Amino acid sequence: MLGALHGYLEDRSSIVKTFALQGMADLAWEDAELAERVVETLRSAERTGTAAMKTRSQKLLAELERQLATSGAEAVVVVDPGGHG
Repeated sequence: MLGALHGYLEDRSSIVKTFALQGMADLAWEDAELAERVVETLRSAERTGTAAMKTRSQKLLAELERQLATSGAEAVVVVDPGGHG
């Protein structure tokens, strides 16, 4: 499922890309093993995506990090070497 959503990040439509990011975050909330990969994707979108993707990525990262911290899985969230986290 994550692969299918990742494919939508190549769509021409900004809204499709943004909803793909949301779907990835939704999956990460249900499966902590996916969280690290999703966090990496969100951080990339935060740096290089469209304006809508950047804004949505920032919100999703904050929510995902908060949820992971309360579930005791905060070690899954990596600090962005680019200084964004």
